[in-house]
Amino acid sequence: MSTKIFWHPDIALHDQHNHHLAMVPDRLPTIQASLASLGLEPGIRFEESTPATDESILAVHSKEHLQFLRDNCPEVNIFVIDMDTVMTPYTLKTIYLSSGGGINRG
Repeated sequence: MSTKIFWHPDIALHDQHNHHLAMVPDRLPTIQASLASLGLEPGIRFEESTPATDESILAVHSKEHLQFLRDNCPEVNIFVIDMDTVMTPYTLKTIYLSSGGGINRG
């Protein structure tokens, strides 16, 4: 049995402000190295995700939600949605890439 993990290097760009400890850009290489050291890596395949389409995102989110994200994605710095959620200039790209990885069955 094998497991496929979808990722894209640009997803790490979202956390340029170091707001979330879980979003440390080195986490994927660290996970890959850990899996290799345990001998688990042969059963795991990493594949670069492709962006989701608007149609795919709108299948689970409202047009208003997507428009809110588009309207508030900053060109520089951050936009604070709430105390746990911020947007950076890369957030929309990250949303599309992460969503694409989540729906790709490749």
